[in-house]
Amino acid sequence: MAHLKSFQMSGAVSILRHNERTENDNVKQRKNECIRPEKTHLNYNLAPKRDMPLAEYIKKVCSDNNIRLNKRKDLNVMSSWVITQPKDVKAEETEKFFSDTYAFLSERYGKKNVISATVHLDETTPHIHRSEE
Repeated sequence: MAHLKSFQMSGAVSILRHNERTENDNVKQRKNECIRPEKTHLNYNLAPKRDMPLAEYIKKVCSDNNIRLNKRKDLNVMSSWVITQPKDVKAEETEKFFSDTYAFLSERYGKKNVISATVHLDETTPHIHRSEE
């Protein structure tokens, strides 16, 4: 199952916070009851490491491309795929499934456009959130 959604800046910040969660960011207080905080340490990101918070990275990319966020509150700045691991993929094939998924989307939409590609193993069904500019 795959789902694509676009976000304005405020929504992008919220979804990136959800995607990049850590054990120490009050994950236990989140509304999503499917999150198992004791497994959050199993999550990982396939995207290149950014040297700044992801919201700042989005602003930098927009600035570098002469996109003015302050004048366009309706401007979508990020799209995010959520791709769920099919039930017939065996647990020992999970890492390869998500690696192949990341490679496919990077080939199709460009690796340079990737903001984040977080694999969540701390929810009921393993899935990847791949966010891009």
